[in-house]
Amino acid sequence: MGNQLNEMQTYKGGFDTKALKHFYKFIFKTFGQNEDKVTDLVIRFIEEELARSTKKVTKSGIWSYIDKLGDGIELDSYPKFLKRSSTHGSLSYFLAKNLVELKESYGLLYFRFKERGFYDYFFFDPEIEEFVGILQVSQALTFPYNSYKVVLRSVEKEYIGRGYGSRMYLTVLDNVDYLRSDQSLYTDSLNIWVNFLPKMVHTWAKLYDNKIPVKLDLKSHINPELVDFYFASKNRDRPPVFR
Repeated sequence: MGNQLNEMQTYKGGFDTKALKHFYKFIFKTFGQNEDKVTDLVIRFIEEELARSTKKVTKSGIWSYIDKLGDGIELDSYPKFLKRSSTHGSLSYFLAKNLVELKESYGLLYFRFKERGFYDYFFFDPEIEEFVGILQVSQALTFPYNSYKVVLRSVEKEYIGRGYGSRMYLTVLDNVDYLRSDQSLYTDSLNIWVNFLPKMVHTWAKLYDNKIPVKLDLKSHINPELVDFYFASKNRDRPPVFR
């Protein structure tokens, strides 16, 4: 059964718990033509939010700092206060507020970025004023309408288990007709598909050896090893026809 869905028995959450690097990679790639705007914002953040001096800070050094945060490279040559994860998280929120249009959804703020057939949803918690996670989707070619497949779900390690993933999925479902799982689900992701989403939206399991999907509810007990993938919809109460 080579195409079956696999449940990864590891820690809660997705395999990538360094979600923040995706945000800084987005900043570095997207605002390369507006490098001065970004570096000016970082200088403002250091002076106003951290109450630190920027006399020894150069714009080229700041831009390199953003690049290294995006690549997950060590920050050995930078001051201690710029190495702290709390600084990285609060800086991301500060930059997002000033560079992109944030929308509210289920108590979170988010923005969506499209690149080469992928949509990246970046999420922030306005209460703690930090970035919390990313959910990346690509077009689900075997589905009709405006349908997408989960490619990457990543929540910062310290925020795993706080319910952010569930709200991230609901936000994406507000923007699509069908959302399909990938075929490798970690324990926490699987829990969202089988225990959370069926309470909130129409959710189905597409079994590996059956073209007709099974609609899920809280009484459903389907062995994940028999499932090719899961999918859900907020707006459509019937599954598509699979041939």
